[in-house]
Amino acid sequence: MKLEDVIRQILQANPESSFSKVAEIVQDHHMGNIFSHRTLRRKVAKVAKQSAVEDTRVPTTYNYKGEKPITSLAEAVEFFRIDLTKFEVTGYTCNAWDVTSQKGKKTNYQVKLTLKPREKEIDYQEIRKNLDSAISTANIKRTPGTNHGVLCLADLHIGADIQKLAKTQDFNYKTVIEYLRQIADKVNQRGYEKVSIIFLGDFIESFTGLNHINSWKSMGKGLYGHHVVILAYEIVRDFLASVNNLTNVYMVAGNHDRSTSDAKHDNEGDVAGLLSYMVKQSYLNSNVNVEFSSIILNRMIDGIFYVMTHNHHGVSKGDIGKVFFEYGDQKSYNVLLGGHWHSRKSKKVFHTLNETYLDQANYRAVDIAPLFTGNFYSESNGWTSNAGFSLIENNGNGKPNIFDYSL
Repeated sequence: MKLEDVIRQILQANPESSFSKVAEIVQDHHMGNIFSHRTLRRKVAKVAKQSAVEDTRVPTTYNYKGEKPITSLAEAVEFFRIDLTKFEVTGYTCNAWDVTSQKGKKTNYQVKLTLKPREKEIDYQEIRKNLDSAISTANIKRTPGTNHGVLCLADLHIGADIQKLAKTQDFNYKTVIEYLRQIADKVNQRGYEKVSIIFLGDFIESFTGLNHINSWKSMGKGLYGHHVVILAYEIVRDFLASVNNLTNVYMVAGNHDRSTSDAKHDNEGDVAGLLSYMVKQSYLNSNVNVEFSSIILNRMIDGIFYVMTHNHHGVSKGDIGKVFFEYGDQKSYNVLLGGHWHSRKSKKVFHTLNETYLDQANYRAVDIAPLFTGNFYSESNGWTSNAGFSLIENNGNGKPNIFDYSL
């Protein structure tokens, strides 16, 4: 693989890292014996600039050299015909010098202007109006049953559109609908008296279309903004209505659920918050309990204590025992549920000579399989996974029986 391709992939995976940090990653894992850190940093900056041009599909740098007098930023903007409602000026230089020719003295001018697209301001009142108009009352199917089933789902990525990769299967919002239909059938076949559903974040692919470099390449046409929120709501609403004896809906936000292109401006997953609001409004006149958290939820469900998060926040990346001490219930069996990794990888909490295990006497950490199985970036790094979901039941003694299903 070419160095530029490696850098581009690492930039995509680490959108908030500095060029120096990206260069360190390249140096540590790929090209440490070939290029110095300084050289790699320059190459990273060059690739990032090229990728930015590809992402916006408009020129981001304008240059002029000639005799036309341009002596101010305002004159440069007018000369290049820049629409300042769409672009923000990030750099401006202007030089002038006299030269002598056969025709006499003249003045040459050199101007350089760099831009970046303005991030559109979000009209939350308009979005709220559109979302409210999409909300409808949900029906609850009540049937005879036994036991309490806890259904765990992660990483729906509604709005993503993946096609013609070697190992990763095609994926779009219709794939999500089909998966959820299969899941509802499987849950209903088990005949639960009560069903709690836990959504572990990343409901959508992108609200802005600019979450990562070139993210627009793997998105369905027009599936961003309030359009993808309404589509996600309709898919989730119809799925919930198809599950018998629904009792609880728990929702946490994922890193893709932000309403801005930069996580620094929205690290609470506003889109997931909007979805939870819509779902809650659907069940206002029912006995279905709907709860949401941008970071972590912890609830007792059928005698087992669940801690729920997407896994992208630091709260779930450290000592698992500390997480259970701070968010768990010391008198019950605790289960930490997460998504984000697009795999069934296990968290480890204690060691023997040969192996490391995730189980303890009173807690366990489980990463739930995704519905979205990958894109070009993940496949190029060998991270393609299988879609799936998990069902958890109390075994009658306050301990979980965990059933992992593939789709």
